Amino acid sequence: MRNKIFIVSVCSLFVVLCVYCPLSWIFDEIGIVALPETANKKLPEREYADDFLLSAFLNGIEKGKAEIENVYTNYLPFYTGIVGFMKDAERSSQKLLLDIIGPPAPMSATQIQLSDPEEPSGQEGQLMPEEEFFDASIYRSAKIGEDGNNHHYYAFAPGDFIEGVITLSEEALKRRAAVSAGAINRIAEAAKKSGADTYLYNVSRMQDNDYFEKIVKNSYSTRPVRDYFNSLLDSGISVGWLDIGSVEKALEKIYRTDHHWSPLGTYSGYCDIIAMMRKKIPDIGEPYPMKGMIAIEGVKWRGYYSALSVYSAIYEDFTVMDIELPEHMMLDAGGNPFEFRYEEYTNGIFPTDAYFGHYNHYHGQPHQISYPNNQTGRRLLFISDSMTYSVARLIASHFDESYMLYPWDSPPVQFEQYLETHKITDVLFLMFSDRLMFNMYGDCDFSRYKTQ
Repeated sequence: MRNKIFIVSVCSLFVVLCVYCPLSWIFDEIGIVALPETANKKLPEREYADDFLLSAFLNGIEKGKAEIENVYTNYLPFYTGIVGFMKDAERSSQKLLLDIIGPPAPMSATQIQLSDPEEPSGQEGQLMPEEEFFDASIYRSAKIGEDGNNHHYYAFAPGDFIEGVITLSEEALKRRAAVSAGAINRIAEAAKKSGADTYLYNVSRMQDNDYFEKIVKNSYSTRPVRDYFNSLLDSGISVGWLDIGSVEKALEKIYRTDHHWSPLGTYSGYCDIIAMMRKKIPDIGEPYPMKGMIAIEGVKWRGYYSALSVYSAIYEDFTVMDIELPEHMMLDAGGNPFEFRYEEYTNGIFPTDAYFGHYNHYHGQPHQISYPNNQTGRRLLFISDSMTYSVARLIASHFDESYMLYPWDSPPVQFEQYLETHKITDVLFLMFSDRLMFNMYGDCDFSRYKTQ
């Protein structure tokens, strides 16, 4: 009897390790099945720059090691079900509690003051402006969660906001920054040979500023690494970044429970980018004026940071931009026209899940934007992430046609051929800083863009 139990146990273990886990991983990768996201993905411990000897081979080994660990963690039987059940149970209990006692009141959109859109942000050839003095001792923080991508999440008061902290060492981030800068320089060189100008805009995080280590104990600022990253970029690339040089500016320009920029931040970035581009192409015109912003009634938004940490005590208004633009058409990945969901949201038609991703749902993911009445003679290519969703149609309003490539899901392309086919005159890298510089989520795959 004992022998039978032993044989059954060994055979079961063999089937799980050698059949079930690998097949589950393969089916998930090719899309036959879709397993729930557990925020527990293992990333390579090291990345080698393109100019490092045998870099492709060594990076392949590092990716292989990480994938093996993923296969035998995230694809074990019942693992995702157990993790999902525990998270759903925690969210449900918090939602029930919120329905009974209610959370703290959010900051109203009317309490946020609009900065001067002409206020200078970081631009090419400059360091960030000196940060404003403030009393860091007034801020209290508490760790509320972490993810599988080397981030910890903290809740702060006053201000009631949540911010992510990268936990990798500065040296590890420098290695990643060198890899990203090398890939961007390679693509920019191909664009230059094709006659296109290249621009880069870095949507900053609080940790990219010196003040961050003052409000989070035992943390460090990634500003030196960002300056290092900028120093590696080819001098022909025009560079800018979102100025959030104080906590107050950050709370104005970035949502308080989410990593995306708010309408004020989106408009500030739009003005920065057009100003940066007009140094080379002045004929694209001035930014269109922003009328203001609208808080969607009935949405108690807990953004990406809240969802990852399953922390519901802080929520905010979901605000959107009020701006008039010329006639245009946005197309999704399937070539279907779409617009922002303004009518739905202002009429109270939106999901009510406590952690629903309103930013992505409201804006959608554009893949092409046309302004049929423009005659600028210029066509823009975005290499971008979800920061583009809210700002793409604004920047695109200064071009005849604009196209978007997302390095996590766009198909591999021969880059010079793509530029020629679409008659691209300008290329804009526009991303969240920890994806652009450090590939913190493991999905910023610039190798999709093959160059000669």
